[in-house]
Amino acid sequence: MNSISKSFWVLGLAGIIAIPVWACNEGSVRDAALQCNRDIHRLCVIANADDELAAQIHARLKTWLDGFENRLNMRLERINADDPSLLWPSLGVPAAPPSMPVVVLVGLSPATRYPFVIDHWEPEPSNEDLAILERSPAREAIQHNAMNSWALLLYSAAAGSDGRDLRGKLDAVVEKWNKRQLLELKCVNVDRTDPRERLLCAFTGITSAGPDWVGVVFGRGKLMAPPLVGAQIDETNLEKLVEGLAVPCTCLQDPATLGLDIPMPWDSSLDAAAISIGPVSGFAETPIEERVQALQNDVKDEVSSMVFLALIPLLALATAAVGATVFFIVRRGASRIDSVER
Repeated sequence: MNSISKSFWVLGLAGIIAIPVWACNEGSVRDAALQCNRDIHRLCVIANADDELAAQIHARLKTWLDGFENRLNMRLERINADDPSLLWPSLGVPAAPPSMPVVVLVGLSPATRYPFVIDHWEPEPSNEDLAILERSPAREAIQHNAMNSWALLLYSAAAGSDGRDLRGKLDAVVEKWNKRQLLELKCVNVDRTDPRERLLCAFTGITSAGPDWVGVVFGRGKLMAPPLVGAQIDETNLEKLVEGLAVPCTCLQDPATLGLDIPMPWDSSLDAAAISIGPVSGFAETPIEERVQALQNDVKDEVSSMVFLALIPLLALATAAVGATVFFIVRRGASRIDSVER
């Protein structure tokens, strides 16, 4: 290997060393989720290829979905049930539906990467169903609060419960966080008895007779997986979920793997309200005034830190170059001595 080739190896090694230095300076997972693309759910019209009613349903849904101009995170698909190459598990079902046409909303689990059925309509969703697909009180509250909050605690009290015990646990976590952090936690209630919340309940797995349920929503409406149910709901578990969004190294934690975006419209104008502050220190015992001053000092220190980090690969390269030069000089000197002796 000649000296030029070795120089390229040294440069490549320096570049590899520098990559994690910069990749780990990307803010928190919560901040990264404000920028990443939303998950797209599949709205599938399933029937045989020559089914005329299915063609009409598809045309109707296309007109409806086109009206959102890509603001609704759903993609319309026409599935031919008589296609011999069709794999039904790819739609989250074991086999062909018993009746067709049928419209199925399919999501993709972030944990297992397997598709699952969110909801379905036979033979198609009515106008009232489409209105529910578009909006609900809880999803509108998420849209209104997500961008200017650290995260949202989405909750639904158990059937037959007044919800006081659950709300007390949530309020304790919210109060503790909001006293010590710049961005607030907020609570959003899901009324499981409200028919307008049908889609959200189907998406989250909230059932009419189920126990207390709490999930963390962040970014552009991403629901963290898995949610907390029943006895799992306590301050410790809630704090772990909320603090998990403060992970400072997005190269080690992709926000897309933490959860799945709720089906709902999202207007890009909402992004203007986004507030990013980078990693936080959890439930630190620090007054809010001191944290503001610390953030201001961090901005000044960041410039110095960046200069220092930029010098690391240059110093490594210089050291390697000096070492290589010494090695070649010593080696050449040894070769000459051998020649003289011979």
